[in-house]
Amino acid sequence: MDLQEALDELRESGLAADPSPARIVLPIFRLREVIWNSDKEIASQHGLTWADFKTLSALRHAPRQGYRPSELYEELAITSGGLTKVLKKLESLGLLQLSRNEEDGRSHFIQPTAKGKRLAEKVISRFEKVNHEKFATALSPEEQAELSGLLLKLLKGLSSGAPTI
Repeated sequence: MDLQEALDELRESGLAADPSPARIVLPIFRLREVIWNSDKEIASQHGLTWADFKTLSALRHAPRQGYRPSELYEELAITSGGLTKVLKKLESLGLLQLSRNEEDGRSHFIQPTAKGKRLAEKVISRFEKVNHEKFATALSPEEQAELSGLLLKLLKGLSSGAPTI
């Protein structure tokens, strides 16, 4: 179903007497899905699941000693069991290392290896290149700037305590 069909269906069903908000929200949702699917495919081409990539990406900004697992799963919004699975995989691939916490021998710190940092940077660079190409074929630089400004304005307006129902 294309966007116009979805809007017509909302109007006809009575779920949205005024489809104006849906004319904004539905394309944003669809764009997010298109971009996210493309990014997940790029990560996959580098042998990473989305959770693997998010973990490596977050580790690029780790403090010098690394992250504790609890800090990492909170930042990534992943369960401790899910994180354990990801960490074991990434460690077996030589993309991260675990080091014992000298202050508390029961816990570890997690740090990316040089190989892990390089892979994360390579994937991010590919995301940027692919997304730049996609945007450049769809919108002129001026249109991209205008869209960016409008989206930031909308985000600010919706985030600033505007009345909600």
